[in-house]
Amino acid sequence: MTPFLTVLLTCFIVIITLVVLTLTTANVAMADSSSGPHAQAQTGVNHIIQLEKHQICNQSECGGQPVPTQTQTQTGSGGHHNSKHHTSSGGISGSSSSRHGSLIQLPSNATDFPDNDPNVIQVHVTGAKKDIIGSYHVTGEITNEGNDTISSVLVTVHFYDASGNLVADSTCCYTTPSDIDAGHTATFDSFVMSNEISGTPVSYRLSYDWS
Repeated sequence: MTPFLTVLLTCFIVIITLVVLTLTTANVAMADSSSGPHAQAQTGVNHIIQLEKHQICNQSECGGQPVPTQTQTQTGSGGHHNSKHHTSSGGISGSSSSRHGSLIQLPSNATDFPDNDPNVIQVHVTGAKKDIIGSYHVTGEITNEGNDTISSVLVTVHFYDASGNLVADSTCCYTTPSDIDAGHTATFDSFVMSNEISGTPVSYRLSYDWS
């Protein structure tokens, strides 16, 4: 073999060796990259995504079972209960006030009844509010709990402002019917006109009269 062919063959072997080494190095680098920081980061991302999916599942519905909400219902002795209507046994509202519509009902006194006897009637207030022309109305029902007919039953509303000052008294209004037989019920709508009011009513007290 001539020197020229020997040199040519040697160069060819060197080139082949370099190509093989290059390919081997590239494969090793790819393998390292698949198990290196980037792969670990991708694994962490996938783990976070799975956790988020699990949390979302817990916050909505999982397996068809709804997750209870945080709605809190107050019940028992510490709870609150709002009533649309108010029934006053014997006509006296008790020691606390009640709200009907936009006005607060204050307790009636024994002196607000004929002969200071509140046990003759039962009062059921159904509404207390200002109408579109500025008049203030208190409406309700009165049941005769006594043994005799009570006649010409007058329902007076005393209106007070936020400072407790008297700003108006109704003077107009009798029950319908005005005479209530024992065990029977009549309705009332006691009111004051806007020009009869000297302030802004926020509360009221009821008093009664009959013969």
